[in-house]
Amino acid sequence: MRIDHQNLWDLVLHRSQISPDVEILVDEQGRRLTFLQYRDQAEEMAAGLQELGINQGDVVAWELPTWIETVILAAALSRIGAIQNPIIAIYREREVSFCVRQAGAKMLITPGDFRGFDFGEMGQNIESEIPDLTHIAVSPENFPSGRKENLQPYRAPAEDELRWLCYTSGTTADPKGAKHTDASIAAIGDSMGARLDVQEGDRPALVFPFPHIGGLTWLFTALQSGATLLCDAAFDPSTTTAFLSSENCTHPGAGTPFHMAYLAAQRKQPETKLFPNVKNFPGGGAPKPVQATF
Repeated sequence: MRIDHQNLWDLVLHRSQISPDVEILVDEQGRRLTFLQYRDQAEEMAAGLQELGINQGDVVAWELPTWIETVILAAALSRIGAIQNPIIAIYREREVSFCVRQAGAKMLITPGDFRGFDFGEMGQNIESEIPDLTHIAVSPENFPSGRKENLQPYRAPAEDELRWLCYTSGTTADPKGAKHTDASIAAIGDSMGARLDVQEGDRPALVFPFPHIGGLTWLFTALQSGATLLCDAAFDPSTTTAFLSSENCTHPGAGTPFHMAYLAAQRKQPETKLFPNVKNFPGGGAPKPVQATF
């Protein structure tokens, strides 16, 4: 059953009611989360963020890997009514500082050390330069958490209310920010889900940086359709392909380098289908080479 709500938290609430025991998230470590658990953990995280001073209308910037907890964070901030500034992980101090300043962020959330880079130190440097900015470094084990009974009442956003500030690459200049509402991303998610035939029971891959607009779109699509997102914090051609295959991925994404990795793995074992129930191979950001044909 598809859901047509235009805002993220109402999607979370409705989907948790009609599909409570269906999985929304599975990660490469084998952790699993149902739609009901997703709602409950988002409320607890929202309460923890509220205790740290985050309230409706505050801007929260986050540069985090594709952890299950990162996807929960998006819903938690939606429950509070905060404006989110997701930042892709390739950005370093110059770009992150620019985004945080321009967005007027009250809080910056990063990992500590991840894949050989100390995001925690970077966040501390930025915090020291920007008055009134609070930086917290997190790992999957220590995201903010509190008692959901202490949450302020929920207020649904207006259709045109700003909820997202998403920045594009700034390789030759400063990053460029785009303003989004929940309704605008919901529209993208709905049309993408229809085009890719995403249904309840499907298992799309979320193996690229979740803070990218594509990651946010997949969250909306999963909530609208009841699909399960297969998350990997760091794409690796061998381990990620094996993970997606073991979890019966139906939409292995999310671009030409990923597809080439899947093809290379399939060519090594042509007698056994890696993705026997695949519907399509979503992708963007790069042309399709002739080699991408099996």
